[in-house]
Amino acid sequence: FGSSRLLVASLAFDIMFSHKRPAAQLASAEEPQLKVPSKHGPCQALVCPRWNEDGNKGESIRVQDLETPSYVLYRSIFEQNVSEMQARAKKLGCQLRPHMKTHKTLEGGLVATNGTKRCIVVSTLAEAEFFANGGFDDILYAVPICASKLPRAARLVQQLERFHIAIDHPDTLTQVLNRPPADGKRWSIFLMVDCGYGRDGVDPTGDLALEIAKRIRDSAHAELYGLYTHGGHSYDAESQ
Repeated sequence: FGSSRLLVASLAFDIMFSHKRPAAQLASAEEPQLKVPSKHGPCQALVCPRWNEDGNKGESIRVQDLETPSYVLYRSIFEQNVSEMQARAKKLGCQLRPHMKTHKTLEGGLVATNGTKRCIVVSTLAEAEFFANGGFDDILYAVPICASKLPRAARLVQQLERFHIAIDHPDTLTQVLNRPPADGKRWSIFLMVDCGYGRDGVDPTGDLALEIAKRIRDSAHAELYGLYTHGGHSYDAESQ
């Protein structure tokens, strides 16, 4: 299936928090404008800048004035990790498709996509709708779809230039093909394959994977956009 794309989504570390240095050192080295308390001091001393949805810096705010839950990160570390991941994907000849499930913010998505608002992964349809309404496109819902979610997924197909679903079972594919999107649009499908984690996906070396792929290829209501795999067991790796 030469026209299919191999998805690179979540690699062995989170794109945002891969640097394992103490918070105080990070703040002094990367964010000199932050005032970090001592080890046993009050956290209310921390002052951090707010970043707007357009990527521009807003007013600063004290931690004690934040409403909880709030999301705080070192932006310079986040941007550095994004740059490293983009460079790694480019070297491998892949399109990086970062996952949004950790931060769940438009601002984080803007940084992770280098401002393009394209090519992202989500774990729920609510996340997909949130980012779609925030101007993002080319969104993959990376959980095996089920029949009850097809109406919401079909609306996202209508709303976006590209919205992708994932499949790893022939019965699910039958349900999908029996419920095509409106207005002549087709389902864009990632075939989920199991790379050894055992959570979801078909055996990439088995006949079932080929059977599902061929059915998608031959359907008038769907296209095989690419392959998706989740190597969750890579988190246990001890080497680089």
